[in-house]
Amino acid sequence: MECAGDTALFPFRDTLSAAAPIQRPFEVLESADTTPDRLAGSVLLLGNFDGFHRGHAALLDAARQVARGAPIGIMSVEPHPRQFFAPNAEAFRITSVGTKLEAFAKLGFSFAFVPRFTHAFAAQSAADFVEGTLARGLRVSHVVAGADFRFGHRRAGDVAVLRRIGGERGFGVTEVATFHQQDAVCSSSLVRQMLKVGDIAAATVLLGAAWCVEVEALRSDGYGIEVAWPADVILPAAGDYRVLIRGSDDRASQGSGTLIHGRRGMHLRPGPGTAAIPRRDRLMIEFIAS
Repeated sequence: MECAGDTALFPFRDTLSAAAPIQRPFEVLESADTTPDRLAGSVLLLGNFDGFHRGHAALLDAARQVARGAPIGIMSVEPHPRQFFAPNAEAFRITSVGTKLEAFAKLGFSFAFVPRFTHAFAAQSAADFVEGTLARGLRVSHVVAGADFRFGHRRAGDVAVLRRIGGERGFGVTEVATFHQQDAVCSSSLVRQMLKVGDIAAATVLLGAAWCVEVEALRSDGYGIEVAWPADVILPAAGDYRVLIRGSDDRASQGSGTLIHGRRGMHLRPGPGTAAIPRRDRLMIEFIAS
């Protein structure tokens, strides 16, 4: 996977997928201070964005309505704050770094702002973040956030803070109401709950698209492909799943997979005629709703 722009500064580059290249001109920024002039005046989505679900899509729709040709970006820190504060906790991520960035590119974002989440980042005040990162660094023209968005030290910042400082610094703010799916709040937490119990159909409805996981092929024979499950991605319930398997050559094969918890792995059975998969090849698995 190749990302344009200041990717030499991006510390997670070795985790990016080679399964499907991100198309230019998508760019990845690690630091607001390196924002190129061509991305100044952007409309920026604020949030964690672990798994781009239908609630997040509502934010993107709002951004498109106000962009009027301006670049649209999305902020998503790495590592996820929950990973940072509880590094030994059970895997919970819906997407790895690579699949997340690939999804952003395919959704049409001009760039992703992916600052490193550290103690210093977590300790900055809400005002410092808005002034230093959004206004002076990224030079945004507008930001879009959900009604429950919180940021800054002790999560003291909210949409009201964004509006107050935005008014002083000349950028606009759009607040998007919480998105509901069949009377339930559409959230990454709910997606995780559905994946945890193996309800791929419900997770797909919430995500608005197939759930994709990048895995590594360990061995391939006439009986199937053994793959390693990524250590930081949530494990759905053990069992059999219908999947679409996409190799590094971007060719896809529909098949099935058995998820085995004890080895944190999966045994894939591609459809007939599938070419042999080289060891250590990166595969993208799309889970098909039954």
